[in-house]
Amino acid sequence: TQFWATFLIAIVLVAIKKWEPGDNLDAIWYSAVSKNVYETGDFNHFFLSRHWHTTVSDHMPLTYWITGAVFMLFGPSDFVARLYPIICGILSYLFVYFIGREIKGRHFGLCSILALALAYGFSKWNGSLMQDVPLVTYFLGTAYFFIAGLRKPKMFLAAAPFFVAGVMTKGPIIGAIPLAIFIWSLWQRDFSFLKKPAFYGGVALTF
Repeated sequence: TQFWATFLIAIVLVAIKKWEPGDNLDAIWYSAVSKNVYETGDFNHFFLSRHWHTTVSDHMPLTYWITGAVFMLFGPSDFVARLYPIICGILSYLFVYFIGREIKGRHFGLCSILALALAYGFSKWNGSLMQDVPLVTYFLGTAYFFIAGLRKPKMFLAAAPFFVAGVMTKGPIIGAIPLAIFIWSLWQRDFSFLKKPAFYGGVALTF
């Protein structure tokens, strides 16, 4: 089916560059902090080493929590450090497909994936242990479930956990999504979602 073909394309696009050696300095920093979470079992205190940067508070904790927990499950390694962002990268491609499908159909969804793959910054870092990789996934997840909620209002509820995960990944920057929704609705002159109780249920779940 077209979905499974899309899923396979997403896996290939994420995997293509993930086996080359080396990574970004930020990714090394995040993996080191996550490894300390694994070694100490402390999910509340983040640090780079016991003698240098003994307290790290540069980002919200979700990436450290998830990567540290994955280390506990599978042990620390280069691949395991990339596992969470690899999954996020695959989900990002799938959400782009779903958004395209909601807007204009399946073929448009596939074209959207190919367009995204041509974006150098996205394809280069997608699947690397960077805060922006899961953030993009949570942006897209929130956007998809909002758009799907216009047709099936219960889908508004599913947008809430993605929005919260975005906040827990990189703070209030994901607030750009409500702003984008307002601008889009203003341009379309369509605020009909405000009449749907499920929308307010989704908003309530974010608190």
